Amino acid sequence: MPAKHRLLLEEHYRAPAHTVTARSLAWSVGYEHYGAVNLQYGILARKICEILGSPRLKYHVLIVAEFVSPEDDPRGEILWVMRPELARALEELG
Repeated sequence: MPAKHRLLLEEHYRAPAHTVTARSLAWSVGYEHYGAVNLQYGILARKICEILGSPRLKYHVLIVAEFVSPEDDPRGEILWVMRPELARALEELG
């Protein structure tokens, strides 16, 4: 796993309630723009889907996070909520 992918997972997990925005996650891992998070998390999610043999998802990233409407965020940004199954897996892996 590339170091940045691991860092994305760690920072997302450490966020309060495992919830971040792409912009805040980009900042915390050293990317200049949230588009890099979208791309890299998508690549990571696709790899996870392949490893798990998961059925084809329209968006691979749905295996990693659920998305909450911007109306629920005062800045109007989409909230990325880590799936509980992923959080548990990360805990088990240490």
